Amino acid sequence: MELQLAEDLKLDTDLPLMEVTKFQFHWKPGCHALFGLEGYLDASVPWKPEQSGGSILKIWLEKNQTRITLYNGLIVEIDICREGGTSRITARAVSASHQLDRRPVSCSFQLLLSGPVQKLWGDCKAGGTVRRRGSNP
Repeated sequence: MELQLAEDLKLDTDLPLMEVTKFQFHWKPGCHALFGLEGYLDASVPWKPEQSGGSILKIWLEKNQTRITLYNGLIVEIDICREGGTSRITARAVSASHQLDRRPVSCSFQLLLSGPVQKLWGDCKAGGTVRRRGSNP
């Protein structure tokens, strides 16, 4: 599903979003980029949150017939809050490059860092399944 976030900014995901009310990028040195969004689900689209665990989320800028990819990530967490007849969603994604770091032979930037690499990796890695806030892993 393609959705316009701003005048030239677009998002593509399999989340049935009706509207995005907030989004943020987080990118700490030595970590993979994280993306979070809040919004409303489209109730007319049949969907189960488990279907979106590990699915792709892309963000790009389209200007002057040029498309520049800004973010390519995987959904790692979804939280849904039902409010009357609507459903609010909070979703988080981690940059797709984190998959490279699951095997030491294909690690990206972490091996180049000096210092507590294991701590950085532990702080940045994400699971491949959807977890709901407050649930046990």
